[in-house]
Amino acid sequence: MPPLTPSPSGQFSSYILAGGQSRRFGSDKALARLQGEPLILRVARALAQVGPAPLVIADQAEKYQHLGLVTLLDHVPQQGPLAGLQRALEHGANQGCARVLVAACDLLELPAHWLRRLLATPATSSAAFFHGRWDPFPGLYATRLLPEVTERIHSQQLALQPLLSAHAVALPRPPDWPAVAQANTRDQLADYASRIRDVPHASGNAETET
Repeated sequence: MPPLTPSPSGQFSSYILAGGQSRRFGSDKALARLQGEPLILRVARALAQVGPAPLVIADQAEKYQHLGLVTLLDHVPQQGPLAGLQRALEHGANQGCARVLVAACDLLELPAHWLRRLLATPATSSAAFFHGRWDPFPGLYATRLLPEVTERIHSQQLALQPLLSAHAVALPRPPDWPAVAQANTRDQLADYASRIRDVPHASGNAETET
């Protein structure tokens, strides 16, 4: 398949967070397959529908090069999603972007209309995500948050909820938001795969790439 090459910088840039250890999953969940395709590649194609092709933020540079994805090294590994967000904000700011669109690598669904709803958030908002259990990805973040995010990491305030409480607009979840949005475990992925097999024109199964 042809590589997804990042487009020239624009008003926003897109990123996929894939720096976690996938302990609950048991292997790199970004490479777990749904309908024959790695989850991270499904997320990348979804993000590319609404803007520049995304870059991946992970614990190893070019970790997903074999999938045609450009990977940025996480500056502060093993510090959770806040460190991944910091890397996205930094890179986006260096590209001249005012905002960054950030998604998790294990999202089971990511329709374009979800992303367009985030992107429609007024530029005066520092962040936007879909309300529910403080799940911040997919989310839209202003690069002006970089100094605060960096300071929170330096002071080991790694929880995302305080940052969101202070700055984010919590949007209503779309009507088609699934009961389980992310594949944190193999059972969740297998259950989702079995359900979409029952939908007309959906086929494939869940498996893990080795």
